Amino acid sequence: MPFDLPRPLWILFAGIFINRFGSFVSVFLVLYMTAKGYTAVQAGLAVGGYGLGSLGAAVGGGYLTDWLGRRSTIVLSMFSSATAMLALSQAQTLPLIVILTGLAGMTGELYRPASSALLADLVPPPQRV
Repeated sequence: MPFDLPRPLWILFAGIFINRFGSFVSVFLVLYMTAKGYTAVQAGLAVGGYGLGSLGAAVGGGYLTDWLGRRSTIVLSMFSSATAMLALSQAQTLPLIVILTGLAGMTGELYRPASSALLADLVPPPQRV
């Protein structure tokens, strides 16, 4: 039964769910940038920065998880992602927006390898699929 899972696992599920909402920034970033007068190409460049940051986090996040530990990587990801998003909200120039969007993508996605590893740790072996 899925409801027999340990409480820390449900807390992790909630954290993963909330973290995934952060990836919606790329969709709204395009709308925001075009409303501010940027071209579609410039907005696409910023979204590409988010993708590159996410790609780097997939590799770096696994290494960081092994080096720092699962929980420490998750905490680092959450706080650095919040900081990157706050900085992105204040960015005014295209190069800064692209850089901060890439940083936001990277810091937000550092969460995934660590949460996946922690998920495997928390699910009892008989309940794993």
